[in-house]
Amino acid sequence: MADRFHGENSTSPPPGSGSFPTTDWGMITRFFATDPAMARASLERLCAKYWYPVYAYIRRSGNGLHDSEDLTQAFFAHILTGNGLRHLDRGKGRFRSFLLTCAGNFLTNEWSRKSALKRGGGQRDLSRDSVNAEERYRLEPVDHLSPDLLFERRWALVTIEAAMDRLGREYGTSGRAAVFEALKPLLIHVENGAVASAASALGMTESAIRVALHRMRRRLGLLLREQIALTVESPDEIEDELRHLLGLLG
Repeated sequence: MADRFHGENSTSPPPGSGSFPTTDWGMITRFFATDPAMARASLERLCAKYWYPVYAYIRRSGNGLHDSEDLTQAFFAHILTGNGLRHLDRGKGRFRSFLLTCAGNFLTNEWSRKSALKRGGGQRDLSRDSVNAEERYRLEPVDHLSPDLLFERRWALVTIEAAMDRLGREYGTSGRAAVFEALKPLLIHVENGAVASAASALGMTESAIRVALHRMRRRLGLLLREQIALTVESPDEIEDELRHLLGLLG
């Protein structure tokens, strides 16, 4: 999978951006003390996006459905009310690593367990669908993945899904939704005859399909880097984080 999104203009910035801007996570760690409202709003957006990997981590750690919902919501309330931000200046690193460390510490703290907020408990609720989260969790492979590794694999998939969603919206906006839907299954793996089938369905030549697929992969790679840029301390870390996340998925 990594070969699909590495190598082709891997250091090129997204069209129109000139270069990657200061990352969301970088902004949070730099400006939390001086502009806490802006930093907290950015942190809340990131937390909402990665709600499910934390839920999966807590669930795999041996907690039941309702306890996992309560603990996940309590954990994010703990982060967003400032209790989990006291070490931001000392504990920078990548947002993924920060969140996993905080979640582990939260679960091993018996006081936090006993004080887990009940759903709605007066705290601002992050946008999430707990029913959908549990349905997703039931589809997780029955294996021996540790909670930490499951968290990281779910993180990788959520990041790729976000980039894929953006790509789909771009193609839809430009009137190429049919092209996106036909080529989406070919982005990662192309089976024998798949290009011919797509060409027939879209009324295009096989050569044109290959060119379109190449462009789609390149654009997806750039969008994926933009997603990763939100969660690292500096743009210099994007390629390493990309290799790590794709490596988690084989």
